[in-house]
Amino acid sequence: MKLLCGYNVNIDALCKVNPVQISSLLSKTGTRIGEYRAEGSIETLDDFFLGLLHCMEGGVGGEMLIADKKIFDFLNREFLKNATLRMGGNAGNMCNALAELGAEFVMVSVPSLPK
Repeated sequence: MKLLCGYNVNIDALCKVNPVQISSLLSKTGTRIGEYRAEGSIETLDDFFLGLLHCMEGGVGGEMLIADKKIFDFLNREFLKNATLRMGGNAGNMCNALAELGAEFVMVSVPSLPK
């Protein structure tokens, strides 16, 4: 079976975190926990930790746009050093699943390469 998946593709970074690590980072960064607002954008460390704790509490996933390079650098430093990278997005997830199911050839269409 040969397939072409033409939906969006991105790179997912999967990492495990635990409450002790989160607690340590909260005190180290001086983050204040307030009310979660599901706007989907991370503009401060407070936004990141609120979103993360909301997902952990509810046992759900989430996607949030990182709007500040300093926060991206912080996340890279604190979390992504031990992350597993994999193809994600709709097409990426479909390709991963099809490959696991034994598809002979799966191609994903990537309209533009990231920097």
